[in-house]
Amino acid sequence: MHATGLALSVCFPEAQRRPISGQKLVEAVLNASEMMIRLSIVTNRHWFDYGIHPTGSFGVFGGVCALGKLRGLDTMQIVHALGHAGSMSTALTAAFEDGTSTKNLHVGLAAANAFRAIALAEQSITGPTAVFEGKFGWYRSSVQTEDERHYERVTTELGQEWLTEHIATKLYPVANPLMPHIEATITLRDKYQITPDQVAGIDAYIKERSFLTL
Repeated sequence: MHATGLALSVCFPEAQRRPISGQKLVEAVLNASEMMIRLSIVTNRHWFDYGIHPTGSFGVFGGVCALGKLRGLDTMQIVHALGHAGSMSTALTAAFEDGTSTKNLHVGLAAANAFRAIALAEQSITGPTAVFEGKFGWYRSSVQTEDERHYERVTTELGQEWLTEHIATKLYPVANPLMPHIEATITLRDKYQITPDQVAGIDAYIKERSFLTL
């Protein structure tokens, strides 16, 4: 889950549209990040096991929360926007199978869809109010198993306990399977004063669940 990347992809363009204070910008980013994280822990299963990319899937919901706050929407407008977001939300990991590029678009698609969902709600177009827990809500349709679901995790101590405090900053702007290789390369370079012209090639192995590289 790359919560802040999505939140900033929504909040920065909105801040370019009209003046927004630094405080409101930070609050909106935290709002989006917190919502994405909380939605992702409704079940204990790993989302990639279902073929779902959590950043892309939960990103549109976080984006709606951020924009709703920045634009001062009322409660029902945000509810309807979240309802619309449910139909724009599922980001598949199918691109992992053949190394194609769709996965790289997920943050941008989620951010764009957040703007669309908010625009629909602002025009009084209604969306399903039980988009998460309903009979045909997001979790039942996207996770077609009988796994226990803890919907209370989305709202319990919301605004008091910040799960966003427990996320980590990426060391490098790449996928996490590449982090050990970068660290190893830097260590070898520093220890043996290796320069690029001395390197004929590098064999790098990544974990089995990682995406295909072409």
